Amino acid sequence: HRPKGLDSMGGKWDMWLIRVVLALVGALQCASVRLKDPTCNATLHTDMSIGGNAFKEFKAGTAECCAACVADSMCAAFVISTASNTCFLKADLTGPHAKTDNDCGVVRGVLPPVPPPPGPPAPPPPSPPLPPGSPQWVLMNATAQPVIGPEHPDVLSHNIKNGFETGQFFELNGTFYYTANELGTCENGGVIWDLVTRAALWSAPASSGPWSRVLTLRNGSHMETVCKPATAPCAVPCGASCCSGTRENPSFVTWAPTLIHAPSSVNATGKNVWNLFYSSNQNSHMGDEAFNGITWAVSTTDSMLGPYVDVPGVNGSALPRGAEGVVNIVVNSSHSFSAWKLRNGSWAGFKNNIPGATSFSAGLIVPLGDPTIPGGSWRPAGPNLASGSNCSAGLCYSPENPVVALSNDGKFYLAVYDALSASGDDIGTAFSADGVTWQHSALLTVQTGGNHPCGHIRTPLGLVPEPDRCSGCYSVLWTGAQGNFRPVCHAIIRNINE
Repeated sequence: HRPKGLDSMGGKWDMWLIRVVLALVGALQCASVRLKDPTCNATLHTDMSIGGNAFKEFKAGTAECCAACVADSMCAAFVISTASNTCFLKADLTGPHAKTDNDCGVVRGVLPPVPPPPGPPAPPPPSPPLPPGSPQWVLMNATAQPVIGPEHPDVLSHNIKNGFETGQFFELNGTFYYTANELGTCENGGVIWDLVTRAALWSAPASSGPWSRVLTLRNGSHMETVCKPATAPCAVPCGASCCSGTRENPSFVTWAPTLIHAPSSVNATGKNVWNLFYSSNQNSHMGDEAFNGITWAVSTTDSMLGPYVDVPGVNGSALPRGAEGVVNIVVNSSHSFSAWKLRNGSWAGFKNNIPGATSFSAGLIVPLGDPTIPGGSWRPAGPNLASGSNCSAGLCYSPENPVVALSNDGKFYLAVYDALSASGDDIGTAFSADGVTWQHSALLTVQTGGNHPCGHIRTPLGLVPEPDRCSGCYSVLWTGAQGNFRPVCHAIIRNINE
């Protein structure tokens, strides 16, 4: 029965009823319709997305996105962000979930059932009081534009088509450095952005720039085997879009490059040398057996500029399936690495992919042999520190890629990390009094006032003390996702208790 006074609406009232019914049904299962476009044989599910990384993304409407998926044999489904008209092509159908302003179309295969929405979470327990003098952060200022963006001359001259993600921001003798993971480095483009990477060193006279590229630290072998035309044969294929390195270079990616000036187990003198750690082995988006591991290299000179030579690791018998033949891994099953020196002279670090973790994770690691020598293999030394939404029980909001530095006053070890389940304008922060016990964390908003210079924040790269700016001031760099390019942004934050 139509309410009085609405008869004049005619078909509009009927359409309103249809929308209400669809909304009610959508609470239990996302609505699906068959697309009528003859070039697109797909079922469209409204307000739904699919988990896993996209192997390609671009601006497009539904019909164009669907046609691209149909034309690509590795594409099982596409997802359209209706808010931004962005198309994401997916290689598998895992992890379907309801998501507003997203539609997904299945081209190949059958979409698994969508799990029911979770019930309301239990309220977190009351937070214990913070230790006296604990770090508390406020934003002082942030640059209005990326400090390294798509139009940077070094980005253009070195074919960095998709920007940056992960790495390490630090200062040495008055110069600021960024060990960068450069993305999408095929000269002719057209290759999955995160499978063709290169580790490089950038520098700047100030944390806000101007930044310039110094040199390449490591090339991933996908630049030889996957970029077109290929210049080297693949040693072991691992899918249509990747191969497990060449015989000369088993490292086919260069994620999370990290430099440490410290003793090395291959240097008998005991002097500090430059050690380079990076995640070198990641499988494709094709659902193949995946292996993530950290490779270790040492500079053959006294210079941070290298050149660097990979050192064989100690793998033992614990390598998971998919890592057969890998001989240069020093941290098993991780694509994240950071390390810091404790007050007693020993070293500690973080890795991810903690056994038993159901989502993103971070766990403590220590050197396998002499605890004062970080250059070498590492072993797990603690449980998963991810703490859900409880910021008083570890690293909250899905931590990834934590980077640690000692505070300027020497009282705390400070971490910044990618809080994946937080707002796209926040970074994760944490502190530890001893560098080993990481109980307290918090979110800090660094993109404010509607200004999003790096789009959706992805990975904080580190903290550097800047006492000349103010007491307790630190600079922080982070990467973000902004269309097809991931720029680098900058802010000054202050610990008001320092």
